[in-house]
Amino acid sequence: MPFQEQSNEAEYFLATAGTRLSLLENKYNMISEKLLIINQNMIAEYKKTVFEIGSFAKEIKDLKIQISALKESISIISRELSLFARKESIIELEKYINLWHPLSFTTEEDVKKIIREELKTRGKK
Repeated sequence: MPFQEQSNEAEYFLATAGTRLSLLENKYNMISEKLLIINQNMIAEYKKTVFEIGSFAKEIKDLKIQISALKESISIISRELSLFARKESIIELEKYINLWHPLSFTTEEDVKKIIREELKTRGKK
């Protein structure tokens, strides 16, 4: 009987070992598939990241060009502003204009009209 018990134990051990081996193979296959999916996702993310970095580099280059153009425009505006008259100068001119009353001056046409009218009135006397 001991021989039969040993053979039953051996059969049981072989059966459970085969089952365990099958389970381990399935787990190994699942881990391999998951690892493959992770690798594919990493490659896709890497490509996406490289593309985004390229886009950012292009945007930064464009921004640098725009900033350079803005600096040039500001420089031109600054030079032009230095040519404008100061507030004090405008106030001084305003005082002279108000002193002279240029609107009370007569025009050439007004003078000609006055001369014609005076000639007419003298001619009638």
